[in-house]
Amino acid sequence: MKEKRKYFQPSYVKHFKCDGNKCDARCCKYWIIDIDKASYEDYEKIESAEKEITSKIKYFEQRKTYVALMNKNYTCCCLTEDNLCMIQKNYGEKYLSITCQTYPRSICKLGDLYERSLSVTCPVVAELALLPKDVMEFEIVEEYVPYRSKVKPKLLVERLEIIPHIFDVQSTSISILQERALTLDQRLAVLGFFLDRVDEITATPRIYEVTQLAELYTKEGFIIENFSAILADIKFNPKDFVKILLGGVLQTLYGDKNTPRKVFEVVIFDALQNTLELTPDEDGTVSVKVTAEKYMLLNSQREKFIQRYGTILENYLVNEFFMNFYPWRLQEKNILHNYGIFIATYKIVELFTFCMAQKYTSVDESEVVKVITQIATSIDNSTPYIKKISAEMENINDTFKIISTFLQT
Repeated sequence: MKEKRKYFQPSYVKHFKCDGNKCDARCCKYWIIDIDKASYEDYEKIESAEKEITSKIKYFEQRKTYVALMNKNYTCCCLTEDNLCMIQKNYGEKYLSITCQTYPRSICKLGDLYERSLSVTCPVVAELALLPKDVMEFEIVEEYVPYRSKVKPKLLVERLEIIPHIFDVQSTSISILQERALTLDQRLAVLGFFLDRVDEITATPRIYEVTQLAELYTKEGFIIENFSAILADIKFNPKDFVKILLGGVLQTLYGDKNTPRKVFEVVIFDALQNTLELTPDEDGTVSVKVTAEKYMLLNSQREKFIQRYGTILENYLVNEFFMNFYPWRLQEKNILHNYGIFIATYKIVELFTFCMAQKYTSVDESEVVKVITQIATSIDNSTPYIKKISAEMENINDTFKIISTFLQT
C-alpha cells in the first residue's frame, strides 16, 4: 500500500541520483553510520548463515544504537570495491537503514505538505544545487510513498497556528536572498528586518499579519525604496566579528583531533591562517585588533571574490535556509536567534572559501563548490559548533547588533 504525498522542493532535487562512483562514496567513509534496530532485525532474517551483514555491525552502547563497523581506511565494511553498497546490490534499496535511505535528503511535514531538500555535504548534490547561474527554483511534485516507509518526516513546528504561514515566511525569505539588485550582505540584512517583524507578529494573536507582511516585502520595488538609506547607515564592526571567530568557534571545528578528515584541518585552516596572518602572541593568543585590521585590508579582494562566485554563495544560502528549516532550526530558540546562527554560519563559510581562493589562485568554480562541501560537512557534523555559535547569539539579541557584527551593508 502507498500514500500520495505532495513535496515542496528545489527543482534540482528531481535530478539527484545517488552514485558512489561520482563522489567516491563520500557518505560511506569517515562517518559513524547508525543502523536502526528494525533494519538490523531485517538483516538477521534475510542473510545467510555466514552473517554477511550483521557481522559488519555492532551495538554501540554510548550511542544506544547499532553502528556499521569501519575498515582500517575508515570506510564502511559494507562498501564494495566498486564504491557500491553490498546490501543494496544484493538485497535492494528497501533494505538500507534509515540513515542510508535518508542521506542526503531532509524531509519535514507541514500539515498536508512535505518539504524535501538535499544537503550540499554530498558532492553530487553540491554541483546540482550550487553551480547553476539562474536563481534556484522551487516546485511542488506528487509521489507515492509506501505506508511503512522507513524514512519518517520531521515535525519541526509545534505551534499549529504557525503552520499555515510557514510557506509565506520561507518563500519571502528566499525571494529576499535572491534579490540580485542588492549585495549578498545587504540581502541578509533585509532578511533580518523581515524576520525580526515576523518574530514580533508570531508572539501575538495577530498571526494573520504574517501574510500581509510577506506580500509587502515581495512587492516590486519595496525593498530598494525602503531599505537603501537604512543599510547605508549601518556600521560593520570587524572586531566583534573576529572576536566571535577567534573566541571559540574555530576551535570547535579545528580542535577535533579524532577525525580522520585532515583535509579540512590542514588545508582549509592553513589557508585561513595564511590569509589573515594569524600569528599567536607569546601567551598563545591571536590579537583580535590586528586580525580585524587585516580582515578589513582584504575588503577589495573579498568583494571581487563574492562578485565572481556570487551565484554559488547565493545558492548555498538559499539551500541552507530551506534545508535547515530556518528561521525555526532550533525550536527552543526564537526566530531572531536562529537568524543569527544562519548569518554567522554563512559568514564563516564565505571566509573559508575566500581564504582558499586567496592562497590557491588556481581555484575555480568547481573547487569553490568542493570547499563549501567540505566546510558544510565539518559544520553540520559538529554539535559543539552549533552549541558554541548558539551561545554567542545569546549575547547578540538585537537585529541591528547581529547585522553590524557580521554584515557590511
